[in-house]
Parts: sequence; C-alpha cells; structure tokens
Amino acid sequence: MSFSEFHFIRPLWLLMLPIFYFLCGWLYQRSNQATLWTHYVDPVLLKHQLISAKSQKRVWPYLGLAGCATVALLALAGPAWEKLPSPVFQSMSARVIILDLSKSMDAGDIQPSRLIRAKHKLIDLLDAAGDTQTALIVFTRVPYVISPLTDDTATIQAMLPSLDTQLPPVQGATISAALKKADELLEHAEGMPASIVLLTDSKPDEASFKVASSLRNQGKRVSVLAVGTTSGKPVPIAGGGFLKDKQGQLVVPGVNQLELQRLAMVGGGVYTFLTASKEDIRRIASAVPNPQLGHKKGTDQLSDQWIDRGPYLLIFILPFLALLFRRGVLA
Repeated sequence: MSFSEFHFIRPLWLLMLPIFYFLCGWLYQRSNQATLWTHYVDPVLLKHQLISAKSQKRVWPYLGLAGCATVALLALAGPAWEKLPSPVFQSMSARVIILDLSKSMDAGDIQPSRLIRAKHKLIDLLDAAGDTQTALIVFTRVPYVISPLTDDTATIQAMLPSLDTQLPPVQGATISAALKKADELLEHAEGMPASIVLLTDSKPDEASFKVASSLRNQGKRVSVLAVGTTSGKPVPIAGGGFLKDKQGQLVVPGVNQLELQRLAMVGGGVYTFLTASKEDIRRIASAVPNPQLGHKKGTDQLSDQWIDRGPYLLIFILPFLALLFRRGVLA
C-alpha cells in the first residue's frame, strides 16, 4: 500500500462541490427567513404555529448536509492508491484476408493501380478489425501465408509495402487453393466465429465454388471485394510496355463481377466492389462476426487496474443521512 500514488479516478465529480456548498448555504439562509404566514397570522398565535426561532437557526444540520455531500462526491470521484492485477481477455473471433497478387492486379483502371488500392482497403479492414484475430494470405496459382492468426494488426500492416506482383515465383490465379489454405488457418481457431475476405480481380475456378460451399457449411462465411472494372485496362510491365499473351495480343483483364458475386453468395458472405468511400468496408464488416458475440478467453497477460475505494466512504455518511429524514431537521 502506497499513498504516494493517491489520485481520483473520476476527478470531474469534484467540480460539483461548490454547487452543493452554495445549495446548503441557500437552504440555511432560507430557513432563517420569516415565512409568508407572518403577514396573515397574529404575532401572539404565530409563535405557537411555527418552529421556534432558536430551532430555525440551528446550523449543524446544514453543516452535516454539506459534509455528506462532500463525502458522497469524493466517493463518486473514485479515490484510489492501489492497483489490482487483472487478467486480459481477448476476442475469440477469427478472420482470414486473402489478397490477389496475380499480374493483372497491376492494371491501372483503378488509379494508381488495382494492387495499391487493394492494399489501402486492406489497411482499412485491419483498422476495423478491433479484437478480431486476423490472418493474411496472398495468392497467385499458389497461396502463401504472410501472417497466421494474430491480434497484432500493426505487424501485418508493416508487411504490406513489400507485397508486389513480382514477389510470387509463379503466376496465375487459383482462388480455390487460397480458400483451402484459409480453411487450414481457421482450423486453429478452436471453434471461433470465423470469416474469410477475398480481395481479387480474378475469375473463380469451378473448384472455388465447392470450397466456398463447404466453408459456409462449417460456419465460415466467404465475402468478396472485387478490385477493378469490368472493362479493365492494359497491364504495364517492368521496362516499359504492356503485358501480352502468347499470341502477342495485348492483355486487358476485366473483372468478372457476376462470377465473384456468385462466389460470395455460395460462401454465405457479401459481395462488393472497390469504392472511393468506405462503403465497401462497411459492407464487408457486416458479414464479419462481431467479436462481442464470440467467446472471450483469458490470456497469460495481466493488466493493472486501480482499486476504487469510493464505496467505502459511503458507510460513514449513512447514519447522518438517516437523521436528516427526521421531521423538521432541515425545515
């Protein structure tokens, strides 16, 4: 026990003290004033009708009332000088974010590029994560785990600048493989409410619909954020020029929104396309299980909380408050 750390948890309550002191003083002055009956009752009879002047001038009830108000406000202010170690509880909701790193994500139909805008949206998703356990997967033809489930979203954000379409050793886009990898990560979620958010411009392969349906049956909803436009734009490549196919034709990858919408529907989630506002993030968030609805579990971490001693002060004013209810004490 150390009183050197004495402080009030809610000090703003102390601002009410002058108001209560003024009120007590006003009540005392009012009790000493002659009542309206002095104008209508004969003075000989008045002394038998009113409380005696001596009793009217008693100051102790009002001093006691001021004292009770002081103690009550000190209690409300929350005096504290000790800390109590308390276990930290964390949410048991889980979410896997899947980011497409195929070459088409370099298209500039959404300025400055699909990938850059997708990473900005990913940051918004991480900022809105709250206590949700979050994992990040990137994929082309093969999925890669960037981060397993964690509540340290700052670390995930720190990795985003290094994510580029040049990073994966193989190109292509196999959404089903990415969904299966997300399912593997969610197996470690131990029954948490779980969801998957897919940021992509690629057309779903047929196997992805079966995987999404299986995930939905397990209670893991799949939502899709489409990145890009249906018309698309050429894909720039390093050294200048644009991406071409084997026949030498310019590649202009458009986004098949109908297929992506179908994937979200099969997966039991929501579908939205990338917007300049945060409307897309709000739609995605509506399909993410609320951490408050999930279970909570204790961790090995402890958080020190100040012990509020205010309620103990109220014990000292209870007897006097009982006396104030006697008839005529404050009259």
